[in-house]
Amino acid sequence: MLRHGPLRMLVVLISISLTVVVVEGSRSYDLETHGQFPTLFEYEDFESCRKTYREQYVYCIVRARIIPDDDSQLWRNVSIFSEDSFHYDHRVLERGVCVQNCYVRVDKAAAGNNQLSQLRACINQRLQENSDLQIDPNVQIYHCYNKANDSPPYGNFSVIISSRKRLNINFNALLAQLGDFYE
Repeated sequence: MLRHGPLRMLVVLISISLTVVVVEGSRSYDLETHGQFPTLFEYEDFESCRKTYREQYVYCIVRARIIPDDDSQLWRNVSIFSEDSFHYDHRVLERGVCVQNCYVRVDKAAAGNNQLSQLRACINQRLQENSDLQIDPNVQIYHCYNKANDSPPYGNFSVIISSRKRLNINFNALLAQLGDFYE
């Protein structure tokens, strides 16, 4: 009965499709929990930090990896979702943190004395409150801004000289074009 070419091809395609669905189904994630995933990028208000703490402000951009927790359904879904190359990796988070706000929120005895451990404790506390997950101790600081490094590394005199050079270059280019036009 299956000697007919098109019918046989249809049966083969259906059986392959069912096999793929069964294999993929074992590693699928629950779409309902996608809205509960920790946000990939979360930044506190930089300008508010600068204005509130003026000369003493410190604002850091950090990258933190979530610690695997196989007991957590949310973690399993995040992990499966992140393994797909078409999705962002939700296992790694980026945070912009006003360090002084962190000091206020975190238990100082538990956080330790150095800035990195306090940042980690601050991010960890917020992540646990929102999703009951924790971050890896190896937090990477991309950059910290403070009063000393938030202004350009040149003065007014350098800006004037640089502007004059640009003006001369533009004027020379204009003369060259006019010369080509009148030839």
